[in-house]
Amino acid sequence: MFDTLKLQAYTLQPNIELEVYCYQYPQQWIESFQTVNLLLGKDKRHLPFKKIKEFLYSWDPNILFVNDFTNTYRQNTWILSRKPIDESTVIAIFKMCLQITIDLIKNPYTKEAFENWINNLDEIIELKLIMKRIPLTTNEGTIHENNLAFEVLPRFIYQQLESKPLVLGDQTLSFIPTHNGMLSEPNLLCYSTKNSKYYYSIRLIANIQTTPHQCTPMIQFKFSITRWMNYKLPLYSRNESNTSVYAHLDNRLVKIEIVKKNNQLFWEPSEHEMYNAVYIGQPLPAINELVNRPNSFNNFYVSHRLEFGNIAVGAGESMHDRYILNDWITSELDELIKPFASVLKSKSVIGQNSKKRIKDNLENIEKVHEVLAKVTGQKQLFIEVLYIGEQEELINLVKQNLEMVLGVGEGEFTSEHIKISISYSRQNELLSSLDETKKEKDRHEERIQQIQQTIHKSTGLTACLVLLPFINEEGHSYYKEKEDPKKAIRAGLATTGRLSQFIDSMNPKSPEYRVKVAIHDLLRQLGYIDPFETNKFETVNYDTTISALHIVNFKRTPYGNTKRAVVYIVRKANQGPVLVECPALWNGQKYYWEASLAFQEIATVEGFKKFNPERVIGDIKNKIYELSYKKDQPHLLLLFSDGVTRKEWPFITDKNLSSINKEELYTLKSIWFEKGKENEGLTFTDENQLRLVRVRVNDEVPDYLTPKKENGEYQSKKGLFSLNEVFYSLGEKPLDAHYANTLYSNNSKLLMQNANKPLKFSNIVELYPIHLNKEDNPEEWISLTHNYRVFAHQYKGTLKAPLLLHMAKQLEEYIY
Repeated sequence: MFDTLKLQAYTLQPNIELEVYCYQYPQQWIESFQTVNLLLGKDKRHLPFKKIKEFLYSWDPNILFVNDFTNTYRQNTWILSRKPIDESTVIAIFKMCLQITIDLIKNPYTKEAFENWINNLDEIIELKLIMKRIPLTTNEGTIHENNLAFEVLPRFIYQQLESKPLVLGDQTLSFIPTHNGMLSEPNLLCYSTKNSKYYYSIRLIANIQTTPHQCTPMIQFKFSITRWMNYKLPLYSRNESNTSVYAHLDNRLVKIEIVKKNNQLFWEPSEHEMYNAVYIGQPLPAINELVNRPNSFNNFYVSHRLEFGNIAVGAGESMHDRYILNDWITSELDELIKPFASVLKSKSVIGQNSKKRIKDNLENIEKVHEVLAKVTGQKQLFIEVLYIGEQEELINLVKQNLEMVLGVGEGEFTSEHIKISISYSRQNELLSSLDETKKEKDRHEERIQQIQQTIHKSTGLTACLVLLPFINEEGHSYYKEKEDPKKAIRAGLATTGRLSQFIDSMNPKSPEYRVKVAIHDLLRQLGYIDPFETNKFETVNYDTTISALHIVNFKRTPYGNTKRAVVYIVRKANQGPVLVECPALWNGQKYYWEASLAFQEIATVEGFKKFNPERVIGDIKNKIYELSYKKDQPHLLLLFSDGVTRKEWPFITDKNLSSINKEELYTLKSIWFEKGKENEGLTFTDENQLRLVRVRVNDEVPDYLTPKKENGEYQSKKGLFSLNEVFYSLGEKPLDAHYANTLYSNNSKLLMQNANKPLKFSNIVELYPIHLNKEDNPEEWISLTHNYRVFAHQYKGTLKAPLLLHMAKQLEEYIY
């Protein structure tokens, strides 16, 4: 038994090989596609190859790998399977989906060329087939250089587990491979009340990741709950996301999506055609009937979405569930995987910050005023509360909470540090629904112009609290999807120099809590950060300058998509303000509130024109060179390890970090910025003061297990841990029943014990020092990074990312 933390991950057995049937794309198809592929441009997003791949995985679980047709310039493999496949069906599906794609292509010339290509494809009855033995892991248990293990091994694991059901006492629970992982049979697990049964499934997803120090492959298992709808689908929701329906046929779970567009519901065309072609005699239900009575159709299950509202089954699995599933996986897959030999080592957190002190500072009005003046660089703050209709009860809550936080709920208040003015204004027209009969760009611009004509330009730092209706008298969303004015209001107010923070009114859920959170988040927009106490260590303290580098991914606006852009955010030493750089939008530095305003203005005609993206890696290179020249004080730079950042700066991938020359464990000789130009990188000298820490917060980080107590319950853990020179940060469990319930052994979705209770885990985050100085104590710098996850005043718990990375990422959410 262990006493710290154990990752929910495994290493791979050495020398794994599989005998497979290898089917190849016809050569004429590949060669003729190259020309038409160059013409497609943006229309490539309509290509159906991902849909085909997902359907084939559900249709035949023996299929281990489906190569995207756009990758055939690398290899002509189409399908790897453990058993022979129905080739004629696969060929028919491929051509059928291409025919559907024709109507989606906008450019007439491209559409004609694409249609001609389809019509001239060679008629194929059989695919070229090769039997081969493919290696997946090496003698050392690392990934074979063909990299097939990343996709083939998870699919092979699903095959193995399908034939080895989970036995729970007198119940046997079978798992069925799907397009994405496995689902337990949808008609077995349920939460029962006096009048009804509410069914759900356990989803299991396996994926292979590596670690940054040794590039050791680990296979992770992620568990979640899929809840099946048993009441009318509220598709009047503003959200146009697709709704997943699963057909349970022949021990298969086939996904078909309900699409909502222009208030019309229909089956996703490609999935619909593939389903009809394969499952003849098992027609899909009429959509309207399924929407109205989702639990009235045998073998069809509709997946619950968060925006549908409450459902009797609580989200999330428990720690007890994780133990059961991991024991099952370990025993059934011992020929493929093996548990990590060691558990995580617990590390002392140096200079642990206090959440209570942050709360105390936020309740000290004079301290809040002092911080606001410092982080905004302003001596006056205007707050305007805009509302629609009669909002007396909510307005009173806003006044009470503003007075608690800022010392004034209405009118003016002048302190030693700042003058605050708060006013209220009913704006029925500006906050009303957009005109859904107009095109997106036109209705968006119309509201912006109305705001510009009604509200004068701000004369100083101004922030708006906007009270908008949430539901109407019938309990439906107040605004229809195309009528929702939030984005237009935010952009319009930005053109007048105003920040905006929205509060949904007429939402019965904890109105006081929502008002409090909104006001605290408005402070974050203004750049408020808790004034840290100085905790001195040997080489680092909280007065160390700390910064974050984040890449904003492509964002859609009514005027087109933005390009990727670098955001650099820095908190100056000695409790200085947070300053932001974004070379795509402005030169030099802005206060955080100014940067928030600039991002909110991107979704306007003039704002979009200002967005002039530079070459991302060039901006990264310039900033790191600039920081390396500063020799007078230590500086810590944080950056995400997500797919976008690694694509733009491949140096920070696990593979490259594990192979680069080092002087010490965490001390590099140099770093490079572009592939093929590794010799043109930055060389570190002994005078260097720049430290780099990589932060990974996404699904690439394994889940975890905590130890059992003597009484059979599970321990709560927090703090810093390490494994194989990689650090893991686990935040303190919030004072929330959803987190506490996770640790009780009598809460289990698998055993159908208290399945109505929502369950949540604290986030675990991977921290890896890319570069420190030789004399540095890595635990001090990692402690500093870990503590920045606690410094958010607007959250009860711990942030996923350290605060400055969190603030950098928040900026991109304002775009549209």
